[in-house]
Amino acid sequence: MRYLEPPEVDLFLQDLRDGPSRRFRRVVVRYASDGISVDSLAAAQQRLIDDVPELADRVRRDQGGWRYEPCPVAPEVYVETHQIDIEDEAARTRLNLERDRPLDPVMGPLIRISVLRYRSGDAHLLLALHELAARMRSSRAVMRSLLAVATPVSPPAG
Repeated sequence: MRYLEPPEVDLFLQDLRDGPSRRFRRVVVRYASDGISVDSLAAAQQRLIDDVPELADRVRRDQGGWRYEPCPVAPEVYVETHQIDIEDEAARTRLNLERDRPLDPVMGPLIRISVLRYRSGDAHLLLALHELAARMRSSRAVMRSLLAVATPVSPPAG
């Protein structure tokens, strides 16, 4: 358990005051044409949480102030499969809805990994980090590490 530092408290209180918004999270979206291994993503997410336990936390208050506390339910990779093509308007709408879904630091966790799969086997991988978590790990670096383990490596042509 770690207490929030003064800049983190300011950010957290601002989030509470303003309500759910895109302002307090970072979202990275990547396209994967050859599918995504959800098991590999889940393992990579667990390694991230092992390195930065606050990613799986929520924020609570006690006599000492605001602190990180483990969520009662561990974060899981969220997966949806759609029987539409990735180019369809419905796919773009669903992607935008997922991209705009807020992260609540009181409910936690501070990380969300989502996979939207489509009929063709293509997928969108979305990583959302609350701004509190993004101060601990770069969202782009996290996405690179997720892609490295979750997407198949093609053998060299030849």
